[in-house]
Amino acid sequence: MVYELAPENSVDGSTFNAGVILKPTEAVQIYGKYSRGWRAPSLAESMVSPLAANNFSSWFPPGTTFVPANPEKAENYEVGINFSDVGRVTGDDVLGLKIAYFDNRYEDYIAGISFPRFTSADSAKFRGFEVSYSHDFDWIYTRLGLTRYLQASVCGLVTAGYRDPTCRDITHGDHISGLYVPPETKADLTLGLRLFDRKLQLGATVSYVDGAMGYLDNRYVDIDYAVLDVFASYDFENDLRLDLSATNLTDQFYFDAGTPSTAAMPAPGRTFRAMLTKQF
Repeated sequence: MVYELAPENSVDGSTFNAGVILKPTEAVQIYGKYSRGWRAPSLAESMVSPLAANNFSSWFPPGTTFVPANPEKAENYEVGINFSDVGRVTGDDVLGLKIAYFDNRYEDYIAGISFPRFTSADSAKFRGFEVSYSHDFDWIYTRLGLTRYLQASVCGLVTAGYRDPTCRDITHGDHISGLYVPPETKADLTLGLRLFDRKLQLGATVSYVDGAMGYLDNRYVDIDYAVLDVFASYDFENDLRLDLSATNLTDQFYFDAGTPSTAAMPAPGRTFRAMLTKQF
């Protein structure tokens, strides 16, 4: 079977980055960043729509127009503050804290509508904040990461051959492609131990997602989950190292938030891994 695809074409664009950093004290850093960029559609995003028009036309209403995906243009703004200090508690502990606000804006935002179609919406906007915290006491350490989306919206989406001029808030139920939408909240907490002169390391990570959406059983459903991973390693003599891990220890059934609905496969269940490394 032969498909007639669009004729060869080419696109080009430019990128730009700028930033400023202020250091009112040795431990405090205030920054701002701006970037402008673009990306061409991937091979799948640029090829799937013509194939859909030929091979899957019966899936869609008669007269459906397939709007190809155009190059995506982005403007990203970020402001934040970094704090780092040594010896805050015990004299040699290392403390780090980062708080940032981001505002990402897109034109010709590439979106997957339903298998196997990709198209370009007029625009999209994602804004929110990130917090990361770490505290290392050498023998024990902890790390915390939190991302919270305040807005995730898409405007001018093409569905069933028509461009919808409205803007959809895709963080509160009006989802268009399920799991590719970022979750409202994502948090990761890691606690670790270093023992026997740092030869033995033990730790655990809890990952929590709230407010994601996914397409399951022909309907959109909330995808909220918490996953526990544990890990351990031991450094032997002669540059020999053993690494052990168990991911999804409680064997949760879930979909990774951010996975497109066109590839909505459940995440792996309880998985054990072992690796022995020798350096020569």
